[in-house]
Amino acid sequence: MKYKKIQKKLFVKNRKKFIKEVLPNSISLFYSSDFYNIPYDDDTLLLKKNLDLFYLCGLDEKQIILLILRV
Repeated sequence: MKYKKIQKKLFVKNRKKFIKEVLPNSISLFYSSDFYNIPYDDDTLLLKKNLDLFYLCGLDEKQIILLILRV
């Protein structure tokens, strides 16, 4: 395990805090990719993980998507 166990309540609180800051009838999309391919080059660059995803849902995984709707 990478991290000590964090209570789920923290991530629920973080999402509620985030939702209060976005406009009504809006969509927020967070995407975590592990690699970025440059079209003109064969090399692949590593990118830093999306820390917003960890803050909002506690996931530190590759290629995940978090979609938040505020209605």
